[in-house]
Parts: sequence; structure tokens; C-alpha cells
Amino acid sequence: SGPDPLLRRVIAACRERLPDKPAAALEARLRGPGRPDRDLAQTLGMQLNTFLQNVTRARKLLGECLGK
Repeated sequence: SGPDPLLRRVIAACRERLPDKPAAALEARLRGPGRPDRDLAQTLGMQLNTFLQNVTRARKLLGECLGK
């Protein structure tokens, strides 16, 4: 069987609730597998450290949302 449609909807709803910068950083990471974080950060106009903080924040917020 394929992916669970309910789980996909829940994940999408949680992603939509993310603040702009963490959402952008997470999206860049998901769409650019294998690309260096430095390059992804640069495409978003972020410093590497800021990009990594935003990815971490997005993951934390997603985890909290999915836990509910």
C-alpha cells in the first residue's frame, strides 16, 4: 500500500503553520537533497548559521505539531 493520505494531510497542515523563515529553510533542504547547506542558505539570502537555526526550529515546531 502507498503513503497514508491522512498522515500526508496532517504533515501538510503542520508545515503550513510554520513561520516563514523556518518554512523556507525546510523547503530548501527538502528540495535540494545533496546540496550543501551553505548553497541553500545563500539562495535564501541567509547566513549558514541562520539557515541551520531555521531548519532546527522548523523540525522542532513540526515535531510539536505532529505530537498533538
